Amino acid sequence: MSSFCIWLHSGGCILLLEYWLLCFIAQFGSWELGPQHGFARISQWQLLQEPTKNDNGSVSAVFRLSDNEGTRKMWDCKFDLDYCITLWKHSLQLSLKVHNTGNRSFVFTTLLHTYFRLLKIADVTISGLSNLEYIDKVANGERKQEQSALLTVNGFTDRVYLKASLPHDITNVGCNQKTLRLTKENFPDTVVWNPWAEKAAAMSDFGNDEYPNMVCVEAGYVSEGVNLPAGEVFQASQLLEVL
Repeated sequence: MSSFCIWLHSGGCILLLEYWLLCFIAQFGSWELGPQHGFARISQWQLLQEPTKNDNGSVSAVFRLSDNEGTRKMWDCKFDLDYCITLWKHSLQLSLKVHNTGNRSFVFTTLLHTYFRLLKIADVTISGLSNLEYIDKVANGERKQEQSALLTVNGFTDRVYLKASLPHDITNVGCNQKTLRLTKENFPDTVVWNPWAEKAAAMSDFGNDEYPNMVCVEAGYVSEGVNLPAGEVFQASQLLEVL
């Protein structure tokens, strides 16, 4: 399973969100020991819990990825990685649990690699980033401060916002241009990405004309790694709500 789509219904509108399986292990981005963004998103996962209706009306499913011979060749650590998807009519929660099942600590980074489908990128604003420090990967990793109260995307954008604790309202998402609120728990960073025309043309897995109709706003732990001792568990989540 490499990606999946979620439809959230709101007033007759269908909001299409595409989720690549989360980036996980050792290095967000290029990684000298293995594939881009780590191995979790291209690995075979086990369905740990089939879709189950909860008492509150939501439906949840849980997937698990455990260390195996292939992962240990790249990254010699023992772990269980559980990914819980919970869906309501108007909201979606994605939860991550990392259990260090080995006898020594390890360090990892992780990110929920979320694509929002849009009618027009020029109409979109993103809140909750004002005055934050960010790493501008387009400018060779230069650290800057966000000056805009509402972020707009009008060119190649690849940024890691640090200590982004506020919810992000993302406007004009989907067919009826609804607002989505992204609320994070224990994900200190927010990544904003759009490849724009030149970068999109250079990517083999991205259409040349797709960049005006998408934006990534991604919850993650990527500016520094999580140091997880043996036997310990790390948990984090994000909630997406249609406003």
